[in-house]
Amino acid sequence: MALARLAPAAASLGVSQATLRRWLREGAPVARRGGRGRGRALLVDTDALAAWAGCRTAAGTASD
Repeated sequence: MALARLAPAAASLGVSQATLRRWLREGAPVARRGGRGRGRALLVDTDALAAWAGCRTAAGTASD
């Protein structure tokens, strides 16, 4: 499990931050949702997210 914040996760997956945010709204796996305040950032599991995106592409449901 490779945890990363939004910007580095998007860069490692080769997508924009906007695309990654949309994927998260559409049900992509999230390791930990950030709360309010400093140091409570959203963390995503890049390995699980890559697998999720691959399944979407294979199923033909990817829009990006």
